[in-house]
Amino acid sequence: MGSYFIRCEEIVRDPDSGEITGLRCAYDPESLGKPASGARKKTTAIQWVSAAHAAPAEVRLYDRLFTVANPEEAEEGKTFKDFLNPQSVEILRGCLFEPGLSDAPAGERFQFVRHGYFIADPVDSKPGAPVFHRIIELRDSYKGDKAIPAPRAGAGEAKPSRSAGSGKEGASGPAGTISDERARVRKKNVSLLKRYNAYIHVLGLAAEQADVLTGDSAVADFFDEAVAAHPNARAVANWTANDVLRELKGRPIGELPFHGAELAELVRLVDDGAITTTAARTVFEEMMSRGGKPQETVRRLGLDQAVSKADLAAAIDAALAGMPDKVASYRAGKTSLLGLFTGQVMKATGGKADPQAVQELLKRKLG
Repeated sequence: MGSYFIRCEEIVRDPDSGEITGLRCAYDPESLGKPASGARKKTTAIQWVSAAHAAPAEVRLYDRLFTVANPEEAEEGKTFKDFLNPQSVEILRGCLFEPGLSDAPAGERFQFVRHGYFIADPVDSKPGAPVFHRIIELRDSYKGDKAIPAPRAGAGEAKPSRSAGSGKEGASGPAGTISDERARVRKKNVSLLKRYNAYIHVLGLAAEQADVLTGDSAVADFFDEAVAAHPNARAVANWTANDVLRELKGRPIGELPFHGAELAELVRLVDDGAITTTAARTVFEEMMSRGGKPQETVRRLGLDQAVSKADLAAAIDAALAGMPDKVASYRAGKTSLLGLFTGQVMKATGGKADPQAVQELLKRKLG
């Protein structure tokens, strides 16, 4: 994502067998993270995971519960049960992920490129064996005359992404693809078009993020207010596009019980290490429900990371001392146990410690 533009200059072959053994490529050092411009065209971008080093995980995909848009309009002699979609859930096992996701914290959310947004299951996930639920699929359109396709052969295969669908997408849809509808809005609104370009070339946002933030003037105003209060544009953009707009479910952003400055305060608390990302999600839910200042909500809910270095070190020592066999297994090469150790330390500190800091300290302690 956002990598350099490269051009293949030469294919290297084995002199005896003629088999391809490598590629020699040239890259443009000025192109990192920038979109194609002028006559240059970005043909494709490839994201991949090394199977030899990947971690396995289970993925659960969800589709529409019914095969028709309105099951209550059933023909005579039928009920809504006749329109239940047998493919409404699909479980994919043995999926391969970046190793860093093997110990994904419960409830943490991720965007999997070209597939959508996922959340780590808070119950079924285990250290080294995570389970991810898809919570937002990329572009989709639910037209009244659209029916679920017939079941296909090979139920274990992953479904193709709908990101190339032709249906319209609202101005506050999820990031992941550029909407034709939002592009039309910008074409008619010079201010939004200027902000779209500035978000990419000045703030360094991905084109997909800039697209979501500039499909509506009120959304762009909200984002600008937040960045003015806390200039971490990428973090603010992530919260706005992935959390705020998702929770609004298509409602105007003016209906929020808080402003961009309050979202900026929440992002600042995370950036400053005052609260964990998990705690920030809890604060955000409170803000969506009743508004209020993030710092006040943090104090009211007792979510501040008031854990001293001495207390954290003691918690780590106690956790490791209580699992000598696991410690031995980790040092023998079973590094996936790091998630278990982290969980025990987080539990001992009441969830107030920074998980990343805990993991770094554990790694140093374990050698």
